[in-house]
Amino acid sequence: MKLTVFFLLFFTQAHAFEIPPDFQATYELEKYGSVAATTTLRLRHQDNRIIYTSSSEAQGLVALFSSDHVTESSTLQLTENSITPLLYEYNYTRKKKEKNNQHIKITWNDNGTGKIISQYRKNSIEFTTSQPVWDKLSVQLALMNDIKSAEKNKTLSYTVIDKNSKIDFLFEYLGDEKIIINDKTYNTKKLKRTHSSGKRITTMWLATELSYIPVAIEQLKDNKSNWKMKLKIIKLDEN
Repeated sequence: MKLTVFFLLFFTQAHAFEIPPDFQATYELEKYGSVAATTTLRLRHQDNRIIYTSSSEAQGLVALFSSDHVTESSTLQLTENSITPLLYEYNYTRKKKEKNNQHIKITWNDNGTGKIISQYRKNSIEFTTSQPVWDKLSVQLALMNDIKSAEKNKTLSYTVIDKNSKIDFLFEYLGDEKIIINDKTYNTKKLKRTHSSGKRITTMWLATELSYIPVAIEQLKDNKSNWKMKLKIIKLDEN
């Protein structure tokens, strides 16, 4: 079986997988009422590959006491009807020391199985899969595509590789909502994810006019606001 045919069968979308145009979006993360960090998402097409990255740095008073810097990168194969993750890297640096780094490599075979090598900290694990899998970054792209045809209150499910384990990420589509960010009104799709512990709930708003790129994300912990992230500026490649 050809690899492209395999993914055409396993992905439920009847239409072509739609990826946002190249973009760069910068967000401000608020914690305890002040800006604690900035995060920049970048997406670029490179031949038949997608490179999706995230970079976060401490800001404001937090930067005086912490030099945290987090980078994530996901490389995906792009075909007419799907995207398939190939490589994921997570690097967390604090006070010039690397912590909690993660590396995931997926090799897809012509028989439709994928070999996954996951390294977290100093531990490594190998396993195979015959189902679509994602990393924590690339799953955002799957969500941006699937939300277009989702019905209200429907739950979107994804298998995500994180810290050498397979985890089910479940997103409940709560409905459409208009929100105002920096004096601009966005038409959004609102989703909620309850984490496995049940203590954290993450809500996100994906803007329809921005190819469903997130414009706001908020996380609650024990029913109290843990942090909020809002879009500051975005540059879209319309070509």
